[in-house]
Amino acid sequence: MPPTPGNAQPTQGHAAGPQAYPQGQQGYPQQGSGHPQSYPPAAGPAGRAPAARSRNVPGLVSLILGAATMLWAFVFLFIQAGAIADATPSALGALAAVNLTIQGLLSVAGLVFGVIGLVVRDRPRAFAGIGTGIAIAGLVGAVVGLLFPLVIGLAYG
Repeated sequence: MPPTPGNAQPTQGHAAGPQAYPQGQQGYPQQGSGHPQSYPPAAGPAGRAPAARSRNVPGLVSLILGAATMLWAFVFLFIQAGAIADATPSALGALAAVNLTIQGLLSVAGLVFGVIGLVVRDRPRAFAGIGTGIAIAGLVGAVVGLLFPLVIGLAYG
């Protein structure tokens, strides 16, 4: 016997659909998230609610410093090219020392922030990893750039 709109009851087991509920109520009953029961979020350490994944600020700073290192190296190519035509060898050496100092400082700062970004828990680590890799490459380039004149001087001097 079909239920009448005024005294409809759901069938046993599963709801029979929109016609199984009282008049004025369409479809299945809504409950918060659509699940039969809604549970509060699990508590994190020390009873705090878990923090939402957010940005890894040290990792982002590391990536920005790595990009600044690469940009500085690119700009310095043009500075050095302009100086080669007019400068003395000692001026070129001083210019190279300034370049390697700036590159080394940017790389060390990028490496420090990158390692901090990799150690931070529950944060995305992609930017920190990329920034750390760029910083290591910049640091190796700065060290090789500082050692190259010494090796050449020992080899030919």
